[in-house]
Amino acid sequence: MLDFIFDKPQKREHTAVVILLDKLSRLEDERLAKKVGKNVIEALKNVAEAEEVKDSVDSVLKCYHGQVPCLAVIVNDKLPFKAGQHLYQRLKNYMNADIYAAAQLSTEYMEKFIIGMENANYSFDKYMTKKKPEDFDKLETVNFVDFKKPNMAKVGAITNAVRYARDLGNEPANRLTPYEFIKDVERLNYLDIDVEVLDEKAMKQENFGLALAVAQGSCNPPYTAVLQWHGNPKKKEFDCGLVGKGGIYDSGELSLKTANGMRSMKQDMSGAADVVSVIKAAALQKLPLNLVAVVTLVENMPSGGAYKVDDILTSMSGQTVEVINTDAEGRLALADALWYIQKRFKVKTLIDIATLTGASQAVFGGLYAAILGNDEKLVHRLIAAGSETEENLWQLPMNPEYDKWINSSVADMQNIGKRGFAGTATAAAFLQRFVHKSTKWAHLDIAGCECDEKTKVSTGFGVMLLHNYLEKLC
Repeated sequence: MLDFIFDKPQKREHTAVVILLDKLSRLEDERLAKKVGKNVIEALKNVAEAEEVKDSVDSVLKCYHGQVPCLAVIVNDKLPFKAGQHLYQRLKNYMNADIYAAAQLSTEYMEKFIIGMENANYSFDKYMTKKKPEDFDKLETVNFVDFKKPNMAKVGAITNAVRYARDLGNEPANRLTPYEFIKDVERLNYLDIDVEVLDEKAMKQENFGLALAVAQGSCNPPYTAVLQWHGNPKKKEFDCGLVGKGGIYDSGELSLKTANGMRSMKQDMSGAADVVSVIKAAALQKLPLNLVAVVTLVENMPSGGAYKVDDILTSMSGQTVEVINTDAEGRLALADALWYIQKRFKVKTLIDIATLTGASQAVFGGLYAAILGNDEKLVHRLIAAGSETEENLWQLPMNPEYDKWINSSVADMQNIGKRGFAGTATAAAFLQRFVHKSTKWAHLDIAGCECDEKTKVSTGFGVMLLHNYLEKLC
């Protein structure tokens, strides 16, 4: 992780001088010239003129003052996370950086800017045995000169949580089985998070009928983890309940995916990774909230013991489900988890997050996640949280007609709607049948947002969004 400091200019080797601008005309500011030196400013202005640099976001000027690299970067004042990510890419080959700003940036902006830099600093290379030292990013220390210091404890909590979600998402399924996921999450006890584990026997006792059916084709048994954070012990009830999809690997089971369709299915547990990471962030920041999360961890694998198309399953709620497609398994495991968290903890506000449907990815291409729910205030608050964290949500309708599409002629419902039609909405309609009418509920379908399309590296999408929403509850 990067070392962020707020101090006077540091006399160190391999240090770049960086100026943050909102427009090129800021280079005329005499106060800025006094901070970084008139010679540096004049050299940057000459570069701007010679290269005809446009006065637009992400434009960069670069020169050398002696042997010191000097950069001026126009940052986006409306997208601080992306601005931080962009700057990191410009600085990653320097060991240190002293950063100045032509105008005072708010502490809120700087929090997000630094989180963006730290998120861009992430890499998953633990399994690379031949990567050379010179191939790693070099940036170690970032010094903000004459900046108001933001809440670095909050920054640390969020970046730690995002990194944790990404680490979980990037682990291959042969390394991160449901059991290994559980063992990793149990370590969060050090933060006074109460972690309880239900093994396969306990899940049978609790009637996780749908989740157990999904898991029965795998040699790796299922688990359910329950995490509780009591940040306000004087209060008995929970401020929010969270449920995350924990598809440790999704082959499609007997409705087998293509080889290309299985690519990145190790990240089908990104919803579960997000949820446990959000609880971790709340504990690190000691948010005065009571939170509970449930994640059911299953592998969807084909075998002689796998559940089959036309099977009729009985859920924890007692409702029966006809299986039309074994690749629509995430909603089955989620349904039992949703029912369990309401039955046991009486949560009044409930949010689930899942890589649920290819339809969502097809519609939004990873630029937005879909959100649906039964409470408009909750939905709009989450959309606002997504806007503030640059993890954007787009609301889709909960039309009662979609609910009719999942009716079955032989059971209470079937696990998919009309083939090829409104897949995201019908999946949400399925989940809604397991949500009490008195519970305020929102469903986030993050399919396509959970990993970078080019690198296939996990993004941790949803952690910052949910943390922002929960922090606002305080």
